[in-house]
Amino acid sequence: MIMQLENLNWEEKGRLIQSDPVTCARHFDYQVNQFLRKFLLSSAEPLGRISDWFYRVEYQQRGSPHIHMLIWIEDAPEFQIKSDAEVTAYIDKIISCQKPTDNPELLNLVNRQLHRHSHTCRKNTKIECRFNYPQPPMRETKILYPLDTDMPQTEVKMHKDTWKSIKKHLDDMREGEDITFEQLLLELKMTEENYLLAVRSSLKAATVFLKRNPNELRINNYNAACLSAWRANMDIQFVLDVYACAVYIVNYISKAQKGMSELLREACTEARKGNASIKQQVRDIGSKFVNNVEISAQEAVYIVLQLPMKKASRQIIFINTSLPEERVELLKPIDDIKEMDDNCEEIYTSGLLKRYSKHPAKLEHLTLADWAAWYDYSGKQYVKPANKLDLDGLPLETLIDHSHNDDDDDDGDDDDDDDDGGGGGGGGDDDCDDDSNNTLFLYFA
Repeated sequence: MIMQLENLNWEEKGRLIQSDPVTCARHFDYQVNQFLRKFLLSSAEPLGRISDWFYRVEYQQRGSPHIHMLIWIEDAPEFQIKSDAEVTAYIDKIISCQKPTDNPELLNLVNRQLHRHSHTCRKNTKIECRFNYPQPPMRETKILYPLDTDMPQTEVKMHKDTWKSIKKHLDDMREGEDITFEQLLLELKMTEENYLLAVRSSLKAATVFLKRNPNELRINNYNAACLSAWRANMDIQFVLDVYACAVYIVNYISKAQKGMSELLREACTEARKGNASIKQQVRDIGSKFVNNVEISAQEAVYIVLQLPMKKASRQIIFINTSLPEERVELLKPIDDIKEMDDNCEEIYTSGLLKRYSKHPAKLEHLTLADWAAWYDYSGKQYVKPANKLDLDGLPLETLIDHSHNDDDDDDGDDDDDDDDGGGGGGGGDDDCDDDSNNTLFLYFA
């Protein structure tokens, strides 16, 4: 079967995928989870000991899913705290873009790592490739910085012009052209110092450039162990900029389907304008949703089978920050409403915001975010299991009364157990939130 698949051309493989999107989507979800749980998080630690991770599933133009992932690694050297030499030495241990000379099987996989320009390269940009391929060769892995701000503008312009000529030369080079870095400098008729200054003239922030030979201009970054296990295209980067990492998470990985949100907002507005019943309004909105969404078959499989499109090592909780009059509230169960006094108006369930407004006095210093992440209480009495057995042979339960506590709060206990919080902590040290410099970005297709 494997040989048969390898003998199929691109079009035949595409038709095979289109013929059974359910199996393809389920297998990809299974493969990602197995790769994460049994490889990345295993005792082998191919990238190091992982402290946190987050990934999102997205879909390529042809409809197949791919993964964008952020990984936080313990004991990784922090940029601008450790020396650049220590950081680049660490990068060289886990990231490469070189063609292996002693491993034919790995070389075959690396050959799948070649970047080929497509229309996405020019998305939202005027340059030919927003991914900056072909990448400039380097004698060794370096962290390069933008040119000094006090450099004369005439000199800056000279280096920018030099960079344009370098890019054109690299664009014209044949993939796999086997020359040395020294020969490339001779062809460009410049010194290595001027070459590096020209590269720096194109930068707006500190950037990692891997050790790269001239015959490896278009090879995506990879980790040898991960590539051997995943056996498909990947891109792996060491994150230097904490702010860029945060922006990436907010604007890209966690991005919503904006067009769909606007469509549903318009549908809700139209539904409210008429005199239709609630049931009819829901039908109208659902019809709008079904008839206007354009998604791939595999994305539809993810939605129908409720396969997770996001996963993280930390739990996420939603906080409704809309104005009070714009918030949607849930009614209590009808049986509970029937048991209420006739003059009671507390017909809505108690949400996170209400519980926060009634938090104990000794926790007055907590912000809403801290409360959501680390604290919460249900207002119900807690039944603690005992070691003794009851008449039925099961553990005897004892009642702990929290109605009398130090805060004189009769609304419930101030249980600070992390499991009740449903928040972004879930355990770990407070300084984990500041470890963005220990971050790797991975792309799996």
